[in-house]
Formats: sequence, structure tokens, C-alpha cells
Amino acid sequence: MRVEILAESLQTGNPEFDGHLRSDEFFDVTVHPNISFVSQSVTRTGPNAAEIVGDLTIRGVTKAVTLDAQLTFIGD
Repeated sequence: MRVEILAESLQTGNPEFDGHLRSDEFFDVTVHPNISFVSQSVTRTGPNAAEIVGDLTIRGVTKAVTLDAQLTFIGD
């Protein structure tokens, strides 16, 4: 699974801080408009929980991350 997030769409509820996050000091949305996550594996860790391992890319830098997920719907 691949997820793309428009970095400029992130909101904290504080417009001044949001502007700072969009600046070249943080996300640099004019040069790097997208944040992406590409999953490599999903492992169930409980009845409604999973661990998702994948690659997170921010500002053109990719790092392996592990996310803890709460499963709200499990289908066929």
C-alpha cells in the first residue's frame, strides 16, 4: 500500500505554526509537496491491532518506520 499526503494540507489548529511547518525549515512544501509512506509488511499483533512496517519519505529522505495500527474493520 502507498499513501501520499500533501504536506501543505497538514493542520495543527495553529495557523502560525502551520506556516512554520510548511516553510523550508520543516517540510519545505514548495520543493517537497508530498509526504509518502509505502508499506512493506503488516503483522497482526492482537485482535484489533497490527504493526505496519514501511518506508516514510519526507523532504526527499526515506527512512524505515514501524507504525502501530488499530484495526477498525477487518474484511475479506
